[in-house]
Amino acid sequence: MNAKQLATIRDEFPVLQRTVHDQPLIYLDNAATSQKPKAMIEGMLDYYTYHNANSHRGVHQLALESTEAFEAVRGQIADWLQVQTNEIIFNSGTTEGINAIAFGLGLSVLEPGDKIFLTQLEHHANLVPWQEVAKLTGAEIVFMPVDPQTYVIDLQGVAKILDQSVKIVATHHVSNVIGVQQPINELSKIIREYTNAHIIIDGAQSVSHLKLNLKNLDIDAYCFSAHKMYGPTGLGIMYINERIHQDMAPFKYGGEMINQVDDFSSNYKVSPWKYEGGTQPIAEVVSFGKTLDYLSQLPMDELWEHEQALTDRLIHQLSAMDGVSIYQDISQETHGIVSYNIEAIHPHDAATAYDLEGIAIRAGHHCAQPLMRILNVPATLRASISFYNTVEEIDYFVQVTKRIKEFFEHGFRK
Repeated sequence: MNAKQLATIRDEFPVLQRTVHDQPLIYLDNAATSQKPKAMIEGMLDYYTYHNANSHRGVHQLALESTEAFEAVRGQIADWLQVQTNEIIFNSGTTEGINAIAFGLGLSVLEPGDKIFLTQLEHHANLVPWQEVAKLTGAEIVFMPVDPQTYVIDLQGVAKILDQSVKIVATHHVSNVIGVQQPINELSKIIREYTNAHIIIDGAQSVSHLKLNLKNLDIDAYCFSAHKMYGPTGLGIMYINERIHQDMAPFKYGGEMINQVDDFSSNYKVSPWKYEGGTQPIAEVVSFGKTLDYLSQLPMDELWEHEQALTDRLIHQLSAMDGVSIYQDISQETHGIVSYNIEAIHPHDAATAYDLEGIAIRAGHHCAQPLMRILNVPATLRASISFYNTVEEIDYFVQVTKRIKEFFEHGFRK
């Protein structure tokens, strides 16, 4: 990726042109949410300006245009993930998607004594719903073993503890804290060999960094949020494999998802509409289609290589600094995520100091408190990289890190 190509890409993201505290913005909080290209922003404006109407419910022209645009994006996403259109369901985000599966599927298939396999690396959104479902059903949560150095799921260890009581296996594709990628394809093969369990994947951190073929992964469900993939907030995408449509009940009940409503009972449409009760985030869906159009024009493989090169550069420079602890195996690809701490400086204080230099990063437990206990820290700093970041930004970030460290160690010097 040469400088001219990268500059052209950066020009498509308006917020990257602004300043923060009189400094050029360096945005390194992409794991929390990515920035938005002009195509998406203009797509949302165009929809509200010329086409705004409730989809699926009217015969007037605007309603027909809205419905057609909405369903066209469902097809785009299905093609992007290489699945069937009726397996793509819209909701508000990864959290709602996992909750929909936990309560819609979990309550249907789990009984007392059944097991739910998770890891202690999960985002709270892929842990707390299963805790609640376990309480309601009498199922037991079991944590799959992971390699203590790489934090990759120990497949042999998993095979040793699998049996027919395992009904749900839910894990992340890429960790939001340490960036580790789990071997989902290999995991699913082992699960299928020993059990009939349903395999649920949190894909929130993977969709922006990996080329996906969900059919090849042989999983039952995959959830992610558009806003982490250069799309709008308030939109989630849930892949539900057609083979479990009969097993999974709707999570929300109401308008549009019904087929027939009698006085005391109702029945429902087929997927995807079965799982889309209520008014959908129509403008968000349509504008996300514009994001996909934009991304499809980019050399994504080359851009992902650029991301990883920047990540390796950052890890190399931080690991060379005394008093900086990095919380991941630096020999592994971390998909743009670097979690670390600066000795004797609280992450929130450091993040505030970065902000004063125009640098946006994240500090906290990252909604992963069990993992924080494993790491033996209350919180970390997290810098997360996108394809629009530059070598110059990474090098300046490292310079600022050194200044922050010196300031907290020795105080301000004129």
